Parts: sequence; C-alpha cells; structure tokens
Amino acid sequence: MILVVGGTGQLGFATVRALCQGGAEVTVLARPATDTAMVTAAGAQVVRGDLLAPDTLAKACVGVDTVIATANSIVPRRGERADFTAMTRGYLELGRAARAAGVRRFLFVSVPSEFMGRGAGEFDEKAQIESALRTDGPPLTVVRASLFMESWLPAVGSRLALRGSELATIDRGFWLARLVGATTQRTLDRFGIALLPG
Repeated sequence: MILVVGGTGQLGFATVRALCQGGAEVTVLARPATDTAMVTAAGAQVVRGDLLAPDTLAKACVGVDTVIATANSIVPRRGERADFTAMTRGYLELGRAARAAGVRRFLFVSVPSEFMGRGAGEFDEKAQIESALRTDGPPLTVVRASLFMESWLPAVGSRLALRGSELATIDRGFWLARLVGATTQRTLDRFGIALLPG
C-alpha cells in the first residue's frame, strides 16, 4: 500500500490519481476537516490525521510499504499561518512512525539544495526535514522539484498552468494567493502582458 501525505493538494492529488489509474492501492492522509470527495472518487482510501498533530500519524503507517510526501506549508489554507517548525516536527514523527511500521521507502518532495540555508523558511524547513528523515525514517528518496512549479505562471498573470488541474494551490484562499489573483491574474491571458515579480 502507498500512503500519500498531501494527497488533497495539487501535486499530491495528481499523484494519487496517477497511482490509482495504474492499479496501486493508495491511502491518503487527510486532516479531519478536509473534503476528500475527489480523493475517494479517484479510488483512494482516506485515513484521518495531521502532520501538525503527530500523535495521529502512527495509525496512518500501518500496512504501508511506501510513503509519498508532498505536503508543505508554503501556501496555507484560508485562516492558517505557515508554521514551518510544526511541519518539521510532524515530518520527524511521520518518519519515525513509518520506520516503526516497516515502511520500505519514503519519497519526499523537496527543493533544489542550492536554495537551502539562505533564510527562506520553507526551503530551510525542507533541509531540516530531509536531515530528520535520513536519521530517523525509513530509506529516503528526495525529489528535488523546480521552485514554485505549481504557482509561478498564475502569479505572473496566467492560469495556463492550472488548466485541467484539480485542487490548484493558487486557489486555496491564502491571503497572498488572493492578492496575486486580484492584482495580476489574467493579465497575460487578456492583455498579453506578464507581470514579473523580482
């Protein structure tokens, strides 16, 4: 069985859907208040738990061979704040629980290492999580994804990157995502002008 952590997010849900279409047995760790209708419709099971509530993680790892972890706190949901320290503690506990349950592989989606240690909270969090998982988790595979791969085009004013994408991160309702949407959204689509932050 494969446990997907972050399976109700943009990258996580795309992973869940592809795994289920390939015939894999998939379980998604989802917080108690999260709507999981799309996940179950894709063919995955749901176990309730939360990286920010470490005592809920051990039961999620029972019977799991592989953990795929895409959850992050760079674009929190409406009403939440990015809590990098709590996310790191949660991943540390998830790694310990996975190792204790006999998980054979832990795949963690991270960022290019050259951006770590430069003061960006999310990137430094990823470095700490990787270190903790190497120490206390099962065998680790780190995927170094390109930066902001799911949100860069929407941030400069085009929803092209989101067409056909369910559970788009930019649509979460986080204040910064709403501000970007109000100020730059659709400028490339409507006027041919891209606003480049920098």
